[in-house]
Amino acid sequence: GKVTFAVTCAPGIQPRFERAVAMLHSFWFDAATTAFTEIATTDSMCALAYWGRAITLMGNPMTRVAPNAERTQQGLAFAQRAVALAAKQSHREQMYADAALAYYKDAGARDHASRMKSHEQGWDALRRAHPEDMEAAIFYARTLVANASPTDMTFAQQITAAESMQPLFDAHPDHPGLAH
Repeated sequence: GKVTFAVTCAPGIQPRFERAVAMLHSFWFDAATTAFTEIATTDSMCALAYWGRAITLMGNPMTRVAPNAERTQQGLAFAQRAVALAAKQSHREQMYADAALAYYKDAGARDHASRMKSHEQGWDALRRAHPEDMEAAIFYARTLVANASPTDMTFAQQITAAESMQPLFDAHPDHPGLAH
């Protein structure tokens, strides 16, 4: 599939970053981790490389299973690094980093479900602030579905997510984050 995702990293990083995000959307977490790690090695100031590592460490959000303590601590460190670096970059990138940190922050004091709700709110704020950013809308919809109540037989959140994604899928049928 094809992902378009602007980043303020070193020249030549964007195609590699877009491929890493495509892997993340495809739930190919090991390959995405390797790709984001290589990007951070090439450009240690690329905030969203650390964001990618943090998001990848969450694993599949649809499983409703929190990462173990070690992965949570690593994710927190990567999210904090992304926030620190993004403060010197774009508002949009700051909000991506904030959405990752929203999940990992206070992990010892909050359960997975409440952290996922904070994560959803971070994505919602990002997509509202940057309505032109298709990736923000996709990550929001993904989290909205992951957070849907399994007892809600109206499927309200899933329908809301699908309705927001359908026009994007119609325009970008080869995007891996829209296929599911």
